[in-house]
Amino acid sequence: MAKILLGMSGGVDSTVAARLLLRDGHEVTGITFIMHESQHTLADDARRAADELGIRHETVDMRSAFREKVILPFAEAYASGQTPNPCVLCNKHIKFPKMLEFADAHGFDLIATGHYASLRKKANGEYRISAATDAAKDQTYFLYTLTEDILSRLVLPLAGLTKAQVREIAKTEGFTCAAEKESQDVCFIEKGGLATFLRQTLGRDVPCGDFVDCDGNVLGRHTGIIDYTVGQRKGLGIAFTEPLYVKDIDASANRIVLCTGERLFEKEIFVDRCVFPSKTPPTESFRADVRIRYTKMSAPALLAPYGDGFRIVFDTPQRAPARGQSAVFFDGDELIGGGIIK
Repeated sequence: MAKILLGMSGGVDSTVAARLLLRDGHEVTGITFIMHESQHTLADDARRAADELGIRHETVDMRSAFREKVILPFAEAYASGQTPNPCVLCNKHIKFPKMLEFADAHGFDLIATGHYASLRKKANGEYRISAATDAAKDQTYFLYTLTEDILSRLVLPLAGLTKAQVREIAKTEGFTCAAEKESQDVCFIEKGGLATFLRQTLGRDVPCGDFVDCDGNVLGRHTGIIDYTVGQRKGLGIAFTEPLYVKDIDASANRIVLCTGERLFEKEIFVDRCVFPSKTPPTESFRADVRIRYTKMSAPALLAPYGDGFRIVFDTPQRAPARGQSAVFFDGDELIGGGIIK
């Protein structure tokens, strides 16, 4: 059996993942990364869960690295008119590489997390991530930056379970976390909300500017580009004959382009900063199912190499693709890569 380092938050997913690994006879140690000051109780919750499981637990302060690699890029991306995904940044720069680094330094064979995703070993010996059994909880979208060196050392114990089954296991085992509600928020955004957090992090004024239509006609004034995201309808404060939505955020001109619902759809996007598990991007055009948002279904498209990334042409236009978000590529339920919409 293996010696496994498991990322633990003290929540139901990582706690049940630990129980499943223990049932399979593995030696498990939990590890919690403290990413930011707002995680007041995270280490205590994880330590309590580890005590209930009877396993060792380690806590590592990652606040400096997390601020440098996740929080500051997240805030600056918003200030440049993008809509970044902090979970993708964290998985790429902090969570998985730092876990593997700790594992290597302390003699662990494998690392594990409570993500809802599957791992498969292909006939050629390479590992690939696939969708989890619970489609509603599937988290493969966030994991596209993981390459072969991490996938070959990773275990995902919750792959074949639904969230309801995981909660039932936690309840049967009597874990304290069984009754806890699931958080849906960005982990480092506290009660003040995203806009307050961004202004505090940036430490500078975010000026007001114009709302304009697609022809450049001024429709009103916005409160600062960080207060809006592509596809947003509520909170615009613009009276019009039909509902208006944010179509684009032009940071250079400090203006926000609004449109009616039908004009939110795009048939073509471009991506760069692409990652593929094998680290070798395709050199020819290929077809894939592309997901442009975690909550959105994948859509069939043709991908063609273009500059330092890919041009993606969807079979049918997609609603509100946003610069800075991840576009993730699938072959059926197998994750084959991804990049950042530009």
